[in-house]
Amino acid sequence: MPKKYGVKEKDLVVSHVVNLVLTGKLRSGDRVDRNEIANDLGLSRVPIQEAVVQLEHDGILSTQYHRGAYVERFDESVVREHHELYGLLIGIASARAAVDGIPRILDQLGVLIDSMRNSKESRAFQETAWKFRNVINDEYAGPRLQAAIRASQTFIPRGFWLSYLNNHDELLPSYEDEAAAILESGANLITTAFAFHPPRMAPRDRERLQQACTDGNSSLHGTGLNPGNLGVVVPLALTGMSRTIEHVKVQERADWSVIKEKIRVDLKRYINKQTSKRPLILPVILEV
Repeated sequence: MPKKYGVKEKDLVVSHVVNLVLTGKLRSGDRVDRNEIANDLGLSRVPIQEAVVQLEHDGILSTQYHRGAYVERFDESVVREHHELYGLLIGIASARAAVDGIPRILDQLGVLIDSMRNSKESRAFQETAWKFRNVINDEYAGPRLQAAIRASQTFIPRGFWLSYLNNHDELLPSYEDEAAAILESGANLITTAFAFHPPRMAPRDRERLQQACTDGNSSLHGTGLNPGNLGVVVPLALTGMSRTIEHVKVQERADWSVIKEKIRVDLKRYINKQTSKRPLILPVILEV
């Protein structure tokens, strides 16, 4: 097996064993053949032993003295239990965020929620949802809690959620509720995040945030964004307050996923109109 740089050999073994269990090649009570794993992955016994220790700690394997490692009970209830533990553990970090109510965190979550609302494709939605979760966990989960969260995800394959077609409709409301709960903590927020910009919000979402502000005695002002002002005028004004200027860097980022198709249609209509009366050879390289 080719070596994967940047990935611990122990983690490769863990993923390999978990995959064998999830695909039914290893079942409850089966003995794990370490020699076979070593041959399949082209590894020594050292990372395999490290992986067995971790898998036993996570409740997936159990070892018997002088007899080897065996697969623990694995059925529907075990998978459900992993999801339940994951929900409880990330809930600890989310509860801390709701109590703390740091506007900076709420601002980041607002940007990600807006991206999730516009991400109908399952992979794009789920990758943004993981970023949402990481923002909270990185701020409010200590090393021990983060280790427990990672362990609870062993039987939650990332590939499944990336391909799950209903994740946008089924999961988006829970992320919106989570952001609203943090707002109820009393945080006063001024943000350019489009998720909190009233003209862009559905009436249901606007009413939810209004209620959150009422319950938490907090305030929320979504300013929207003026690219020309922020990208040109503000930087020039800030440079006037400086004695010396060594470097000025302005970055503008936008989520084009929601208007990608509209750009294609409008561009096609424009080109057809321009070439309808007179032939035109127009080399176009378009990446939208």
